[in-house]
Amino acid sequence: VGEAGAICVSGTCVTSGYEFRPHMDENPNINGFTPDGWLITGDKGYKDDRGNIFLVGRFKEIINRNGEKLSPFAVEEVLLKHPSVKTLVAFAMPHLEFQEVVGVAVVMNAGRITSLE
Repeated sequence: VGEAGAICVSGTCVTSGYEFRPHMDENPNINGFTPDGWLITGDKGYKDDRGNIFLVGRFKEIINRNGEKLSPFAVEEVLLKHPSVKTLVAFAMPHLEFQEVVGVAVVMNAGRITSLE
């Protein structure tokens, strides 16, 4: 309680592994699995005395796109300037050809709609 550590998740909706990603086990704090099957998300966080979990950072701060090092924070900084965006998070997504690509989860401001344009 109160001490930051690796966030791990388990359950029926959690992946049991990554195909074509043997390097995921190289750093146990980055998207690996504990010996008893919990997914290590790569996020740092802590739990308070009421059981609430708070995210405070990531163990891996770089997205490696085919050798090109990208900062998720730089991506977030640019996208947060858009008037329709309330908040977002950028992260690495596995990719067969490029090793990793940028993924983004976005929460839009009220009344805003999304499009592919």
